Amino acid sequence: MIDLLCPWESAQYLFFSSSVPSALLYYSHGISVIFALVFGFLLFFKARKVLSAKILFIITLLFSVWVFFDLLLWAGNNPSDALFFWSIQIMVEVFIYINVVYLCYVFIAKQDLSFIKKIILFTPILPILILLPTKYLLSGVDISTCVVSESDFIIFYSYAVEAILLVSLIFVTSYLLKDHSGQQKKEAWLFTSGVILFLLAFSSGNIIGSITEDWEMAQLGLFVMPIFIGILTYLVVKYNSFNVKLIATQALVWGLAILIGSQFLFIRNPVNYLLTGVTFVAIVIFGRFLIKSVKKEIDSLKIYFCWNT
Repeated sequence: MIDLLCPWESAQYLFFSSSVPSALLYYSHGISVIFALVFGFLLFFKARKVLSAKILFIITLLFSVWVFFDLLLWAGNNPSDALFFWSIQIMVEVFIYINVVYLCYVFIAKQDLSFIKKIILFTPILPILILLPTKYLLSGVDISTCVVSESDFIIFYSYAVEAILLVSLIFVTSYLLKDHSGQQKKEAWLFTSGVILFLLAFSSGNIIGSITEDWEMAQLGLFVMPIFIGILTYLVVKYNSFNVKLIATQALVWGLAILIGSQFLFIRNPVNYLLTGVTFVAIVIFGRFLIKSVKKEIDSLKIYFCWNT
């Protein structure tokens, strides 16, 4: 029996095929994942004992898995693979929302949820897990486009859960901050605003795609991840959130280096290759000096405060 395939060649190196509409798709996916993973790993290794840092690290991993599968869906031509990756994406997306609400609570309340509250928070993922291998989640694949048809139930359920979690996030933040003021309140609302912006952008493209079947729109939301990382970096610098000091400088320097380095994927002119290469090397060299100088300054401040206490 010959398996039916979508009408384009199999992907080379997993991600490259003629079905990918433009280089912008690689750029949006690559930049968002690199920013997420660089910040996530730096934060985890610098503040691995902080619960909120661990949760944020898990979120960056889940986001990266979602983006990785999305690239496979764009480039692949096997309908069976499309059904599998699409179903996992739905589950991961809801799981990201749940973990974001969990993160906001821990970040603002400075304590973990009780076991019962964790069960309640993570319960919405169960129906998706149960229906994962059934037609009630995904009803089929359009062989001409390899676009998967979602059931009416999962469209309504997943977006309803995400909307409820988003509204709950606002109410939980307001409740936890009702007796707070000043710096802590400003820090918490800035963090929550960044999270809401990320979630809205992350889901908006998928909602539009589910309704209009124009899935290229979903790529625009991925560009918000670097903005979200920028907000987190600001919080680290301004308020020493997550109890980390050097990570902001490291994230800024290596994020800039990654942005410049990513241009090599699209450059066709030899002169531009040379100029970008020189700029990239300069950023790496001066970035290392900047990180070392900031570390030295932090150590000096520690010595100063030790002598004055």
